[in-house]
Amino acid sequence: MELREFIREENAELSEFDETLVRHRIRKITVHSDRLTIEFRTGDTVETGEKRE
Repeated sequence: MELREFIREENAELSEFDETLVRHRIRKITVHSDRLTIEFRTGDTVETGEKRE
């Protein structure tokens, strides 16, 4: 939620990678063989790809 609000408040449209934004908002990215796990500083996590059990 905090990240969405920050992006909405930005005056410029984000059209390319912003390293400063990433460094301030993301705590950790874990690379698995089949997916990525992204942990934000807010405590939220997002997984990409397919999780195999």
